[in-house]
Amino acid sequence: MASPEEPVHATRTTIRSFDALQRLLRTADECSSGAAGASIRRAACDLIEADSEVGAAVARFRLRGQIAWVRFRRACGQPRRYDPTSRRLDALTAALHDALPAAAVPSPYLFRTCTTLVLVSCVWSATQMPGIAESRTDAVLAIDKFLAHSRTSHSYAGTRRLEASGSGQRGWLDARTDFTPEAGFQYVVTAEGGSGYIRSRVLRSLLEEERRLIAEGNSTHVSLSAANYRFGDESLAVEGLSRVAMTPRRKERALIAGHLFLRPDTGELVRVEGRLAKNPSFWVTRVEIVRSYERINDALMPVLLESTAQLRFLGRSALRMTYEYSAIDDQPIAARQDSE
Repeated sequence: MASPEEPVHATRTTIRSFDALQRLLRTADECSSGAAGASIRRAACDLIEADSEVGAAVARFRLRGQIAWVRFRRACGQPRRYDPTSRRLDALTAALHDALPAAAVPSPYLFRTCTTLVLVSCVWSATQMPGIAESRTDAVLAIDKFLAHSRTSHSYAGTRRLEASGSGQRGWLDARTDFTPEAGFQYVVTAEGGSGYIRSRVLRSLLEEERRLIAEGNSTHVSLSAANYRFGDESLAVEGLSRVAMTPRRKERALIAGHLFLRPDTGELVRVEGRLAKNPSFWVTRVEIVRSYERINDALMPVLLESTAQLRFLGRSALRMTYEYSAIDDQPIAARQDSE
């Protein structure tokens, strides 16, 4: 139901635009593997992921140009073997015409940004280093204890539940996951449901991007370290944790402006909360991130990732990923109790 300040016709137009962009992406994906098809797919993706109005306008212009050029070759009797068919070109033109310039969909780019954050939470954990006085509870020293922790990648086996929603679309996915420093991250989807678009372009893409990023070792540039953040004032949070302000040293999409929540006596990380230092794209704004950790089998592991964002003209989008572990460092995990 449309809100009082949002006219019904505006809501219907937004839904039509969302459907048109889905149709545009689907039709572009179905183009043949030739040069023209590749250029059309690239322009369609650039349109969705544009980080400015100018970028969106350029992508629309390129897409229209590619369609017009293929039509011109056909009109001259010189079509290329792998050119999209006339019917496919008509479908692309119709979808592009129906999509409003300012429309947006739950952007895969947003969730690829979240994947970079997931990467850090998956391969980063902390082990207490000798020489840190665990009995001290001075909140001022919590960040120093945190920064003094060694960073260790723990192998694990487990499962994940991924859920995402936006613009009236919902999807979920269950996966079995494994990670070792030698073999990297592997996953197998065991169950899924809901929107096919969200499952394929958001949830599966999220897991695949995590696998790729871990394989390439791209984690140090977004780690929770003094090289990437300035850590400021500390205060005592309601739950007795030390709340430490964190400010990114660079305005990058994968860095967070917000707070760390640490255990005062050990500096152990419990939670990260904040907003992305830079919007993932023009369409996606106010991206809020919450990452939670627990110590399991003496290893600090991520257990929950939640993210919300505003999609221009389409409202709120949400992502949630929960983690369960069956083994860490080849040691089986006893079933966790809800009271923990």
